[in-house]
Amino acid sequence: MAVIKWTTENVLLFLSYLFVFFIVIYQGPIFSPDTYGYLNAVIYRSSGYPVFSKFFMFVFGQFYDIAIICFQIIFGLYGVHLFLKTSSRIFHLKVTEKTLLFLVLIFPFFSPLLVANNICSEGLSYPLYLILIGFSLQFLLLNRQNSLKYIIISSVLLTLTRSQFLPVPLILAIIYFFKFKKELLAKKHLSKVLIIVLVPIACILMDKTYHKLKDGKFISTPFAYVNACASALYVSDFNDTQYILKSDDKNIFIDCYRFLDKHGWLISTKSQKSNSEKYNHFHNNMSNICNKTLHDRGRAYYRARNLTTVQECIATEKTAKNLFFALTKNNFKKWIILYFNNIVHGFKSIFVLIFVLVIALTSFVKLMKDYSNFYAIQFLISSLILSNSLIIAFASHSIMRYLFYNYALFFLLIVMLIKYFFDGRKA
Repeated sequence: MAVIKWTTENVLLFLSYLFVFFIVIYQGPIFSPDTYGYLNAVIYRSSGYPVFSKFFMFVFGQFYDIAIICFQIIFGLYGVHLFLKTSSRIFHLKVTEKTLLFLVLIFPFFSPLLVANNICSEGLSYPLYLILIGFSLQFLLLNRQNSLKYIIISSVLLTLTRSQFLPVPLILAIIYFFKFKKELLAKKHLSKVLIIVLVPIACILMDKTYHKLKDGKFISTPFAYVNACASALYVSDFNDTQYILKSDDKNIFIDCYRFLDKHGWLISTKSQKSNSEKYNHFHNNMSNICNKTLHDRGRAYYRARNLTTVQECIATEKTAKNLFFALTKNNFKKWIILYFNNIVHGFKSIFVLIFVLVIALTSFVKLMKDYSNFYAIQFLISSLILSNSLIIAFASHSIMRYLFYNYALFFLLIVMLIKYFFDGRKA
């Protein structure tokens, strides 16, 4: 059993954790618009947080909300501590750098995010993400083979809580492949690559099994395409009706298009504006385009056909999928420009996006030629940032709530490059 060394640094960390803990508890639980979807385990919520919240409701009764935020802040601080300590060792962080990293890591616990107070999936997904990355760094760079089991556990729990992190194990598998490519056929290495690659597949099967047991249908959590279709509807034209094959899909599209046109939520209302202004119009109205239009009106259409709640959700998701491909195909130029601007908005600047993209490409090429931890870290960080940004831009609009996970990673990438260019030091 590891013994805690009460150094000055650890004492200060412990006091800081206590401060954050009491601030969170003082503010109390927050019930956001998404909360009740998780508490009621509706079909369009992934299994992770509903199961978690139901367990606390069963054990703690009417005090479940206080118990949840207590757990979320303690679990969150554990994730912060693991990530901070692992990063400090690998990146050889100085006191100032550790302090800044710590501040970046605890930022989500304060306003405007308040992830530990909110009875919502971020309260679990944020610490799980930090834990997954912490153990991944240990496994890939410190050669701690025992960390693999924690990578698998945290990756499964994270993906079942927020599916946007499904690709993370694949990024880890790529790095592991390049690290041991010369001896990959050795049983110990080949088996580990296969295990890591199979994690996303296992998560998809677990998600479908959950819905089979709860909702009676072996399906993935619905409304991924309902969300993604918002951008396709935004750039659509009424003439797209002729390319929609199924009558139900066509009827819903016509209804949604007229509703969007009435409220001015189409890109055509910004026809004389710049691409940036067109994106901002979409960004500001994304929830209206998605929730008040396709989500509500699609479900109402199928509800009128006397479908059950589960059936109407599944039918609406199928319609959204059909509409997405039909509309993006016929409005691809407008859609891809909107998608690109969505990505850029998440990075705040096209130059930041290009910077991360260049790091990802150059580090990948370097790994292909000759593995080194220096380029492995660059590829890991830049790929995690990019993959999350690309998925969020595809499925929604680029807001802090979905992108804050990688703020600490971006900070480490900057620190790493500064050390290299000014001190010649490779992590």
